[in-house]
Amino acid sequence: YISGMISQLPHRWPKLVITFGTGPWSFYLATSGIFHLMECMAVLWGIELPLSFNFPFGQPNLSDFWARWNMTITRVCRDYLFYNRWGLKKINLYLNLMILFLAIGLWHGANYYWATWGLMHGAGFCAYMYYRNHREQFGFIRKLGSDRVRKIASRALTYVFVCLAWYAATKIALLLLGLDLPHHLY
Repeated sequence: YISGMISQLPHRWPKLVITFGTGPWSFYLATSGIFHLMECMAVLWGIELPLSFNFPFGQPNLSDFWARWNMTITRVCRDYLFYNRWGLKKINLYLNLMILFLAIGLWHGANYYWATWGLMHGAGFCAYMYYRNHREQFGFIRKLGSDRVRKIASRALTYVFVCLAWYAATKIALLLLGLDLPHHLY
């Protein structure tokens, strides 16, 4: 729905503001607000719920983003899905990540949008893990600017990826549903 509203705007700048500004932040504030309300209500009954959101935006990589985004479901899926070997003798890191993020997406809703969203985050996380596990092959990155510039760039890249995954998942889901989109919406 929001993607359709964005696409009908006359200029590109409002689309960028919504895609990278109000879209992800409104989802985050609404979702984390509900969880915070549940945490506050639980305190009235003497129950302490675990923290669910801890400022995920602005993190330097997807691992840190996901360590702070809806931490309750992330922990459950990580413990019961990621560490599962699926009958293999050892854990397949990339297969397990894709299954984990697909499950997280489908946990939100069993539809094309959330499945696509989960697979996109899984692919992004797999790319990050490949980089992290093969960092010596990417030594040229350390030569790009100062430490401060690289830290800012990594935070910006993570934020852009997260925002584009939300937006692109909508576009892909509409295409999978066979909805005829005008050319200017691509």
